[in-house]
Amino acid sequence: MHEDVLVIVPAYNEATRIGAVLDALGDVFPNILVVDDCSEDDTREVVHRHGARIVSHPLNRGLGGALGTGFAIARMEGFEYAATCDADGQHTADDLERVVAPVIEGTADIVIGSRFIERDGEMPQVKTLGNSFLTTLTNMLFGSRVTDSQSGLRAMNRRAIEVMDIYYDDYAVSSEIIKIAAQNHLTIEEVPIATLYEDYHVERGTQVWHGTSIATKMVRAFFRDLKR
Repeated sequence: MHEDVLVIVPAYNEATRIGAVLDALGDVFPNILVVDDCSEDDTREVVHRHGARIVSHPLNRGLGGALGTGFAIARMEGFEYAATCDADGQHTADDLERVVAPVIEGTADIVIGSRFIERDGEMPQVKTLGNSFLTTLTNMLFGSRVTDSQSGLRAMNRRAIEVMDIYYDDYAVSSEIIKIAAQNHLTIEEVPIATLYEDYHVERGTQVWHGTSIATKMVRAFFRDLKR
C-alpha cells in the first residue's frame, strides 16, 4: 500500500464511471482525493458511497483548476508523492503503480504514463494526431523529450509538488506541468501504459478546439517567459 502517495482524481459529471475507478485504486492507494469540479450529476454521492475523500469546487473551473486544487492540498498536507488519474476509467491501477514506482525509487522527479511507447491499444486517429501535434509543440517550446504530453496519468515527488503552482484552469494544464518541470530543472521519465478508449472517452475528452486553445496558450506562455 502506497500510504505516502496522494492520488488526485479530477472529476466532472463522472457518476457512471468513478465508482469503479475508486474501487480499483483503493486496493493499492489508501489516500485518494477526488476534486469534484462542480458536477451536475450524482458524482459526489457516488464518491461518498465508495468511501473516498472529496473536495468540491463551487464553480466549474476545468481540469487545470481541479489539479491545481489537488496539488495545493498535497503541498499543505506534506505528502511525499502525488499522482493524477482520470475519473473516467481510462487508466488502470496497475498502470498507476508503474507510473509511481520511478518517483519512489528516486530516478525521476515527474513520471508520465505514455500511451505511445508500446502502443498497447488503439487511440482514435484524430486523437493521435492532436496529441502528436501538442506533444511536438510542447517539446519544441520547453525543451522536453516526452512522447505523451497530454496523458492524465502522472506521478511526482515532493520537489515537484512544491512548484506545481498551476495557472491554467483548462486542458492546457497538461503541457503546463511540463513547462513548470523545465523551468525548475525537474527530471521527467515516461513509462508505457495501456490505451483504453471507448466511445465515452472520445465524446468527453479533448476536442480539436481544445487542442487549438492549448497550443495558443503554450506559445503565449513561451514568449511571455522570454520577456522576463
